[in-house]
Amino acid sequence: MKKIIYGTPEELVPSRFCKTFCFQEKQIHYDIDRIRYRQTDRGVRLEIPLDDGEMVYGFGLQLHGFNHKGRKIVCRVNADAPAYTGDSHAPVPFFATTKGLGVYVDTAREATFYCGYRKKEQISETSRQKRLPAITTGELYDNALASGSSTMVIEVPAPGVAIYVMEGNTITDVVAQYNMLSGGGCEVPQWGLGPIYRCGSRYTDREVLNMADYFREKQIPISVIGLEPGWQSQAYPCSFIWDAGRFPNPQELVGKLKKMGYHINLWEHAFVHQEAPFYEKIEPYSGDYTVWGGLVPDFASEEARKTFADHHRLALVDAGIDGFKLDECDSSDYTEDWSFPHCSSFPSGLDGEQYHALLGTLYAQTIMDALGEHKTLSEIRTMGALAASYPFVLYSDLYDHRDFIRGTVNSGFSGILWTP
Repeated sequence: MKKIIYGTPEELVPSRFCKTFCFQEKQIHYDIDRIRYRQTDRGVRLEIPLDDGEMVYGFGLQLHGFNHKGRKIVCRVNADAPAYTGDSHAPVPFFATTKGLGVYVDTAREATFYCGYRKKEQISETSRQKRLPAITTGELYDNALASGSSTMVIEVPAPGVAIYVMEGNTITDVVAQYNMLSGGGCEVPQWGLGPIYRCGSRYTDREVLNMADYFREKQIPISVIGLEPGWQSQAYPCSFIWDAGRFPNPQELVGKLKKMGYHINLWEHAFVHQEAPFYEKIEPYSGDYTVWGGLVPDFASEEARKTFADHHRLALVDAGIDGFKLDECDSSDYTEDWSFPHCSSFPSGLDGEQYHALLGTLYAQTIMDALGEHKTLSEIRTMGALAASYPFVLYSDLYDHRDFIRGTVNSGFSGILWTP
C-alpha cells in the first residue's frame, strides 16, 4: 500500500478521526506515474487508467447497483437514495477493480467518481464499428462494458487530497488491505448475533414485560429487547431520559429483563432536546443549525463527546443498557429535507458537508466511549470511510427486496456490517 499526496489536503478528513487507523507503507508494483493529477477551479482532479475489461466495485453500501463500470458515483450521505447516483446512507470513497487495484480517497467531501469514461485518445476500433439500431433503452445506452480502455476520473472539491493505493491478486486481497487500514474487523459479543425484537414505540413497562414473557414461554430465542422512541420523555429531538409515565421504575424493568436473559437496546438520535439534563453544557459545542429544534452536538470536539458519553454511561450503561440504535444520523434531501444544511458550521472547524460524512463514525465513537469495556453490537443508520472496526450494524428504512440483495453484497467491499 502506498500513500500519495496531491496538492494541499484538508486537515479534517476521516483518517484523522479514526482511532484505529493503521497505515503501513509497503512497496507496490503499480506504476504510480499512471495517475494524472490536475488542480482545477472545481478542486482536485485525478485520472486513473482502467484496462480493457477492468470492472469497478465498492463505494460503500450502494443499494441501486453493483458493478459501477461506466457510472457516475457521488459519495453523498443520503437516507433515501432515489436512483443509481452514489447517494447512500453509508457512502465510502473506496473502490476495487478486477485487476487487483484498490484506491481509498481520504476525504470528507462529496467526491465524484466517473468509473470508466473514455478520453479522445481511448477511442478504440471496436467503438468505431457500426452498431445495429437500438430497439430498447438498454441497448441504446449500454456502453459501460464495451471493450477497450477507459479512465477513472476522481473529482474532490478541495485544495488537495491524499489517496491510498493498494494492490492484490484478487478483490478480496484488496478489500482486506482497506479493512486493515481502518484497524481491522470488529469484535462483537455472542449475544449480539441473536434475534432482536423491538417493542412498539408507545409500549409501557408492563407491555414490554408481557412480550418478554411471551418469547420465553414460546421458546422463541430472542437475545435483545429493543425499546423505540417512547422510552424517552422527548424523542424528536431527544431528552435521553426515561418517560416517567410509561416507565415509572426503569431500573426495576431492566433488572427483570436481565434476569430473563435479555440484553437491552435503546433507540435514540443525536439531536438534543432542551429537556436533556446536559443541554446547556453541550450547547456551546454544537452546530449553528438545529434539527427538529434540537442541538446538533459536534462529536469532533472532545467537550461534546465527553458530555454526551458521560450522560449515557452514568444514566443508562451503568444501569444495565447494553447497546443503542442510533437513528437519523444520516440525512435526506429527497423525503422531508431534514437534518442540518451543508452550510452549517461547527466549533471543531467542520462544515455541514464534512460533518454529514463523519457524523456516523463520530457518533459511534462517542457511544463506545460511554460503553467503556462493555462489548456491544449496536445499530446505526450511517457509516462511512474507515469504519470496519466499529461493532455497529447499518440498517435503513428502504424496503425494496432487490435493494436489500445489492446492499448485502456491496457492504462487504468496505467492511461495514449491514442488515436489511
